[in-house]
Amino acid sequence: MKKTSKYKYLGIFALLIGVIFVFTRVDYSQEAQQSTKITENIAVTETTDIPTGYEKVTIEIHDVSDIDAQLDDYLYRTFPIINDFEVEAIRGSKEVIKKLADDTLGNVNIYLNFIIPKHYLDPQPVMLWELNIPEFSSRL
Repeated sequence: MKKTSKYKYLGIFALLIGVIFVFTRVDYSQEAQQSTKITENIAVTETTDIPTGYEKVTIEIHDVSDIDAQLDDYLYRTFPIINDFEVEAIRGSKEVIKKLADDTLGNVNIYLNFIIPKHYLDPQPVMLWELNIPEFSSRL
């Protein structure tokens, strides 16, 4: 009689474990199906405000390891008279963005956004030069 009661408890325990296993497996499969299903398009909006007098510039970069060097090279090549203080300020506003180029291959294009003063983007800047020549006067 003792052996049947042991088998009875073992059978109930096995049945309970089996039921728990089946229900948890169903729940996980439903979550997996819901997570891969696209139900709506989510619009991504940028909340960064650009200060007045500044413009957002985007350039494509090829190597992620030296972003600062590529930014410095671009700035000194494009704006040869830019000073180091402005370069540091522009470097502080940089933002790296990765965009998927091809859905099937997983190629990623990497872009660098930064904020630059509008007067640097003027197509025909006016440069005012002041000569620092001391005045010479004769006392004859």
